Amino acid sequence: MRAQRLRFLESRSFRRIGGASEIKVDVLIISSTNQDLKKAVTRGQFREDLYYRLNVVPLDVPPLRQRGEDIITLAEHYLSHFSRKCRKPPIEMSPEARDAFLLYHWPGNVRELKNLVERLVILSTDNIITYEDLPAVMKETSARRQGVKHQETLEEGLEAKLAAYEKKLISEALERAGGVKSEAAKLLGVSRYSLLRKMKRLFGE
Repeated sequence: MRAQRLRFLESRSFRRIGGASEIKVDVLIISSTNQDLKKAVTRGQFREDLYYRLNVVPLDVPPLRQRGEDIITLAEHYLSHFSRKCRKPPIEMSPEARDAFLLYHWPGNVRELKNLVERLVILSTDNIITYEDLPAVMKETSARRQGVKHQETLEEGLEAKLAAYEKKLISEALERAGGVKSEAAKLLGVSRYSLLRKMKRLFGE
């Protein structure tokens, strides 16, 4: 059977069971997978000849979690679709719910999003989906990732303030030392080499 499939992919022709003549067909083969077939070929888990027959125009579709605003576009599409299907007024999402949708990792990709939106529409008693309407796993993920983002913002702010303070001290020391870097280093209590490294990092010198 495998040999027949490979021959069909190569020649675009087949022979009916019990038939004597080849039948040519003009078809376009579209295949999809969520596996890395190159690695599967290397590991001997996928036939190399089949891989190269199928791999004519590869299209890499990134997972939903990497597609940013596409998440909201799809969610709004399904909200509209299921609102009509359930004969409900148009339903929207609150800003907090939108943020949670963007922060969630969507392991089930579009199918998971579609099923979730359908459930939210069916259970909705208002014309807006709020953060509280979302499943616990989404709210937990949102809270955790918001916390990480807040911590990163704090760290970035601290680093920027420390860098600004260092630049101010170095500038003042250089001014007092008349631009002589070895003297400025003594005033700062660091070696000349250390001062030069800091100046390169802070001033690009």
